[in-house]
Amino acid sequence: MVRVVLEEKHAGLAGRRLAYMPGAGAGTSLHLGLLIRSTTGMPRVNHMHLRGKDARFEATYPDGRKETLLLVPHYNFNWQITYRMEEPKFLPKGTRMAIISHFDNSPNNPLNPDPAKVVRWGEASEMEMMDGWIEYLDAPRGGTAQPQLHADLR
Repeated sequence: MVRVVLEEKHAGLAGRRLAYMPGAGAGTSLHLGLLIRSTTGMPRVNHMHLRGKDARFEATYPDGRKETLLLVPHYNFNWQITYRMEEPKFLPKGTRMAIISHFDNSPNNPLNPDPAKVVRWGEASEMEMMDGWIEYLDAPRGGTAQPQLHADLR
């Protein structure tokens, strides 16, 4: 019997150059991209702070097609959730991954600690960040098919 062990890997997309003007409402957005090799993967987590409104993980395939892999339409800082797709997605070499996120630094955001301040990236909750993680497995050589995962239950 041949036993194949696949190593789960993680890739992060992060935005460190944030600056949201005082009172800026919906429409302020951040786009992050990452070129990846052929993998089988899934978006797992998106993380923002108190001004985060929504987030979308999007794949742009080498042929130009776009697909939303994860949509968090009503982000809430108090609910830091890990997401799992029912089935991992094959992402061919040359696929671009992006996280498109929107923030609200206006007085209309009830979680906003100070809408009169310019907000920059920072680890403290009253600052802001945009991080996302993707779990993936390297695709088999040739990258033309989704790897089959089998559990050895003996």
